[in-house]
Amino acid sequence: MKLKLDPNNRKFIEIGVESADGTYMLKYYEKNTKQIKALKKVARSKDSTVDELEKINEDQFFENLKGDSVAIKKVIDFYEENGNIYEFINSLDKELGKLKGND
Repeated sequence: MKLKLDPNNRKFIEIGVESADGTYMLKYYEKNTKQIKALKKVARSKDSTVDELEKINEDQFFENLKGDSVAIKKVIDFYEENGNIYEFINSLDKELGKLKGND
């Protein structure tokens, strides 16, 4: 086994965003170890709430969503009015999970 310490090896999926003014490509990266530990810490805390867990998960989602800031704003605005951003996050995490299964 060979381990290549290359930060560019982080898994991601591409997301095409179509809007009235064009098409954008975003990348959604998998959570890193630091993010997973932060989620676990909140989840294990006796004083934490579901809202805190959802907030950290949402914050991490936006940390891992990379690309044109206009496109990201369009996604946020769309889901604020027309959908559920949490379902969208879950669907992207599910797609990342499928990618991991193909290693």
